[in-house]
Amino acid sequence: MQAKNKKLLTGLGERLKASRERLGLNQSRLASQLNFSSPTVVSRFERGERLPSTETLIKLAELHDIDLHWLLTGQPAPSAQEIATERNDLMNKLSSYVISELKRLTDLRDTYLDQKRNLEAETPVNQIAVVGMDIHIYEVQQQLDVKMRDLQWVQRAAPNADTVDNGTG
Repeated sequence: MQAKNKKLLTGLGERLKASRERLGLNQSRLASQLNFSSPTVVSRFERGERLPSTETLIKLAELHDIDLHWLLTGQPAPSAQEIATERNDLMNKLSSYVISELKRLTDLRDTYLDQKRNLEAETPVNQIAVVGMDIHIYEVQQQLDVKMRDLQWVQRAAPNADTVDNGTG
């Protein structure tokens, strides 16, 4: 077992033991509550020799009102405000990225449209090139449509996030 994993298991084991002792339970009683036939399983958890299953951790947290986040990390669970702030920050970053992609694709589409106009103004020989430009314009417009849907999703998902002009005019 790698040293980092061992350290994580040991920390979890120490928190499991501290929780059990705080509740005034011995290993046998806790094993019984968790439907284990032997207290050896609890002992192995506490010594960091075995990782409890997700179901076991959830059951323990529910039975004894133990903060699952603390049990797993040793840190208090983030507050609702901290979670909301982080979520809004992430949504703003996502929104900014999507808006920059919209601008890039709009500029690309406009460049292709200009090139197409220049080709149409010349000779009929350029008709094949014009068709190629139409294909490029269509593909970029498809990407723009996808990015607009992405931006709409982000704005619906984060109604409190700062709204920014999408720059597509």
